[in-house]
Amino acid sequence: MIYPLIPAQQHYSWGSSTLIPHHLGIENPKNLPLAEIWFGTHPRGTSVIEHRGEKIPLSDAINRDPRYWTGDEGEEVPFLLKILGIGSPLSIQCHPSAYQAREGYERENKAGIPLESSRRTYRDTRGKPEIICALTPFTALCGFVPLAEAILRLPMLDHVEDHRSLLKAVWSLSPEELARCTNTLHNIHTPWAELVRSLERLYPGDPGILAPCYLNLVQLEPGEALFLDAGVLHAYMAGLGVELMGNSDNVIRGGLTEKYIDREELQRIVHNSSSDVPSVDSVELSSGHRIYPVPVEEFLLHRFSEGVSICKDRDILEIGCVTTGEVSLTEDGGDTFTFTKGSAFVIPASCSSYEISTDGELYVACAGGRT
Repeated sequence: MIYPLIPAQQHYSWGSSTLIPHHLGIENPKNLPLAEIWFGTHPRGTSVIEHRGEKIPLSDAINRDPRYWTGDEGEEVPFLLKILGIGSPLSIQCHPSAYQAREGYERENKAGIPLESSRRTYRDTRGKPEIICALTPFTALCGFVPLAEAILRLPMLDHVEDHRSLLKAVWSLSPEELARCTNTLHNIHTPWAELVRSLERLYPGDPGILAPCYLNLVQLEPGEALFLDAGVLHAYMAGLGVELMGNSDNVIRGGLTEKYIDREELQRIVHNSSSDVPSVDSVELSSGHRIYPVPVEEFLLHRFSEGVSICKDRDILEIGCVTTGEVSLTEDGGDTFTFTKGSAFVIPASCSSYEISTDGELYVACAGGRT
């Protein structure tokens, strides 16, 4: 059985009111910022399945019969599939490893910080790797530029020996010093300097506006992707994309947000070196079927385009979202289900094989280590 899936909607202030509705045909009658739609079992927004006229939270369905849904006795989907529609920049952030998350979670518990406190950094014991795949042209900041390049862009900083000390120097600037830094960039006409000026208009007085001086500015085209592993400092700036992540709430923020900022912890866990942009090259498995291989167990992202694909010998739960056109799925010897742009589905582990006929584009998420 293949089940239609209704996502949870998240109306964060940075969301665009038009990107997701326009590209996926999802209604937004109140014209709210529609930042994200979630497909999964996250406690802050579980999806809902439709079956025989009844609507059931996916988390409840799995709890009732975990072996049918996940293939084992596990009651939690290890990943969360999202569509992001970015109207204004997200925070500068990075995510912990599973070890760092367990350590931080226990430390905050011992400190007596309530789990739902706005000043809580670690809300669970899981890591939060993620991949973002562009559906439209997509702008991001990701990973440190070489230290020498960052110093050339910010020559007024003192006592910079590595990337951690650079962050400390930036975040220690007084408002007057920050203003002098941005003033020195006014005659520089490069994409990263233009972005600093744009961020200054949105977040005046926030030292996070200097992030384009020390992070790689990345422009993704549709179908291109980035992998953000633990410790990689990043911020999404604009665009529509498919995000697939570990099912965790652990985000350590350093600026460009009204949410809780924990710069001391971010400096502790961030990767203290420059790096190449962590692009993910998709790999073709068959005509019209590609995957985005990443070195984590939590998830794997598939993309299906024009054509027919056979998925067999399955024993894991999969969640899919149609981003363009129309897709038909036929169970082995069973029924055919048709999904159009903006609709989604979940396939339980008990469905051993099916055929996908794609006249458009489809993204499917499953646990990692499987193709």
